Amino acid sequence: MLLRQNYTRVFMSIGLFTLIAEVLRRKKKRKKPKKKKDAISKSSSSTTLYLSHTASSTPLWEVDKSGFLPSRPPREAPSDDRFCVLSEIVEMVPTLAMMDDSSSFLDLIRRRESAFKAAVVALIEIREEDELECVHGLYSYLVCGLIKCGVSTIPEYVARGFKMCADRLNRRPMLDYAGCVLYNWALVDPQGPVSVENVRMLRRFTGLIDEEWFFKTHLVLEAAAGDAVMAMKEGLLQLESKNNYVFMIEVLRRIETSIGVVVRDCLPLMFERRGEHGALCDYYFFFHRLRPFMSGCKNVIFCGIDHDTPLTLPGPSGAMSTLLPCLDAFLGVKNSSSKLSKLLADFSKSMPISHRGFLRKISEQSLSIRTLIIQARKYRKSQDTDIVEALATQFERCIDLLLDFRWRHLQMVRKYIVEPSGGDASSVAGTGGTAALEYLHEHIADTEAAKLPSTGESWFLGGGVRRVNTVLISPKPKFTEPETTGEESDELWHVNAENGLLPRRQPVLPSHGFDHLESVVLRLPYLCVGRRLHAVVQSLQFSLEKIKQLNIDELEGLRVRLAFMAAAYQRCDSVACVNPDIPPGDTPLPLHFKEVYDFVADLLDRPKRLCFTDLVICNLRMSPSIYPAEKIQQNKKKANVDSLCPYASMNQDDDYAKEERCAVIPACSFLAVPEEVSLFSILFQTERSSPAIVAAILSSMNNPRKLTESLQSLRMTLRDAALRHDTETTHVARADKSTMRRLRHFLLPAGASDLELASMLYSGDSVLLPIVWRFLGIPKSKAATAELQRVRDALLHNRAVPTAHRNFLRRVSSIRDNVLRICTSTEPLHHLARLEAAYNGCVDELLRLCSRRSQLVCRYLPHFASEFRDIYFEHDRRALLSARLSLLLDRRLNQRRPSNEVRLSFSE
Repeated sequence: MLLRQNYTRVFMSIGLFTLIAEVLRRKKKRKKPKKKKDAISKSSSSTTLYLSHTASSTPLWEVDKSGFLPSRPPREAPSDDRFCVLSEIVEMVPTLAMMDDSSSFLDLIRRRESAFKAAVVALIEIREEDELECVHGLYSYLVCGLIKCGVSTIPEYVARGFKMCADRLNRRPMLDYAGCVLYNWALVDPQGPVSVENVRMLRRFTGLIDEEWFFKTHLVLEAAAGDAVMAMKEGLLQLESKNNYVFMIEVLRRIETSIGVVVRDCLPLMFERRGEHGALCDYYFFFHRLRPFMSGCKNVIFCGIDHDTPLTLPGPSGAMSTLLPCLDAFLGVKNSSSKLSKLLADFSKSMPISHRGFLRKISEQSLSIRTLIIQARKYRKSQDTDIVEALATQFERCIDLLLDFRWRHLQMVRKYIVEPSGGDASSVAGTGGTAALEYLHEHIADTEAAKLPSTGESWFLGGGVRRVNTVLISPKPKFTEPETTGEESDELWHVNAENGLLPRRQPVLPSHGFDHLESVVLRLPYLCVGRRLHAVVQSLQFSLEKIKQLNIDELEGLRVRLAFMAAAYQRCDSVACVNPDIPPGDTPLPLHFKEVYDFVADLLDRPKRLCFTDLVICNLRMSPSIYPAEKIQQNKKKANVDSLCPYASMNQDDDYAKEERCAVIPACSFLAVPEEVSLFSILFQTERSSPAIVAAILSSMNNPRKLTESLQSLRMTLRDAALRHDTETTHVARADKSTMRRLRHFLLPAGASDLELASMLYSGDSVLLPIVWRFLGIPKSKAATAELQRVRDALLHNRAVPTAHRNFLRRVSSIRDNVLRICTSTEPLHHLARLEAAYNGCVDELLRLCSRRSQLVCRYLPHFASEFRDIYFEHDRRALLSARLSLLLDRRLNQRRPSNEVRLSFSE
């Protein structure tokens, strides 16, 4: 008996110690972590946990610790190969949309009709929601790209697949918030958090970091709100139970903490600025380049769907997020406007079905936090007074945060939609087609009205509203080079009056064996910002034997593609600009790619970097549908020019050039936005004046007696080249500045100065301006800051320009001394006067052209404008002003001197 009692005491002691240990373990588990400096990483810690421990059997959109993010990372590409056609074309959407040619876009799709039909069959066999979401996202981006290009009838083999996929997800056939934010991302580090540094977007419409940053901000916001969603889910179960005030206080504290991170740390991310990039989500690019893709569809026919009835559907909107509607319903914020309630109910049809169910469950709850507090105050017992008032205070803090969120959101709408639109604020629509400001003001008023009736205005609300404006701003292998005489290269780049400095034929990519390269180029804007280019380039395979067999046209076309890919590969990390751990400088190229790039560069005697010839002269996409052969031939007949150069024939008639200007589209691009095309067009249009310039120079060589007529022709050509800068401008200062902020990282190596970039914009590696300067004999400045003159002089030996261009530049000799000697001859005064006027006219028009180029520099580099204009361009301006001649005056001063026979020479 005594032994049994001793055993009992021992077991009781063990049980007591076990119980104490368990209590301590749970208490330690509930202990709050210390506050970290990186609020965004802190908010994402729970996200990392759910990504690590969520089983694949969990429903994709189950509302849990991840909030409204999927329970596992999105599938990056469909697992079924029959959907590859969707992935391939979606990756080309930025380039296809930039071309703004619906017929080319539809032709590309029609050529793959059988593949699209196979994808429809594959949809029937899908059993995973992850696969359906991935395919829905691909269809969404494809259709939005078509609509942006002006397509009003979606082909049946595309429409049927999209509609079937949307029906199976119980959503609509249009891009929604889930498709562009919630299920459109991947982790860079699979073990890391959902943060701006560790996520990349899977699908995109442009090559702009602004698009990436806009959607990242929404994604990080959703991740930070995860604990608030979980708190609402737990609080919903306890809302109607009695004596639950203490628990509900803790629920509201968790909501306050989580939404506080959203308001204080996540929303200001939209206004983030970093070094040379400036605003990472520039409001000009958002409004004019991204937003048109998100406008939904209006009267678009989906062939074979609903008897071809035109559909009007909203585009993605933040109002499609379940977060704020759930907070409103849980806290007790009511919508006073039936119109707004109807609109939000319509938006809910674009939410994942699990999110809709969760929202419906909260909305149909008979009791909200606000109602609970009002009832508790009315029927409270004396011993519950302090607890109820503590609950009321915590509720007011949550309402204040919700108000702060909506005021900040209102300021974002003003900055990103109202201001860029330049229109009436009352008529501006949000991204989903809503009357943005009207509904936002109603939301704010309804949130304000949700405050408890017994309390006055909160100090936090007043401070929050006044704070808004201040817080927001917040070892190379050696190859045996094939023997070449250079005759083929000279033939392509031969400088004459027909094609000037332009190639006689359009450089093209070889038709066989290099199709994969063209596919990468078309996807380049898509691949750059998302940091997917490295894997693609590393997987490329090349045959040096095939390259050796290419002709000069094909080599030039190949070099352009390689140069663009190399620049993008070397600098896409700095363009993404979100990882401070990335070392400065250009990323080294993969060895096999560098070998090929260097080999092609050596064959063409050109540098191993992107140069002006690659960027502008050879980088032209001339579609047969845009430039039909018969129109070019007609234009040549009108101008009486039998030119072999398609570029030059486009330039002969001003009206025709203006008509076809919209068709000047680069074959390769980095950003895939019209502003990039506009800059390319300005530079290319100037080069198109080179045939007339070369013709005038050669005319003076062939017939010195017609020097005056040649100078008059040169004068008119220079004037036309200068005026082209006026017709191509975007007239939006912020667009030019923001475009160069995005482009400069691709155009020049890492660490390049503003002066180097300005020199590239001013004259680049083109010999056009140096030829005119050399021909007119403009005096040279010897000042230490005459950098532009040194750039022109260096082109005599610069391999960045074709060999034929360098040779022609060396052959051009100055006519200035010969013109000066004429004043001592017996030429009649009226001939002398005409020659003086013609020469000075050329100098004046050259000054006009150089002035336009300096204005181009100032437009794209406004922070460097004053220094460039007052120091560097001033040397050119003074040199040109001093170059003007006064032949009549010199004749009078030299009339007593014997006249000598003057012969004009042109050094061969």
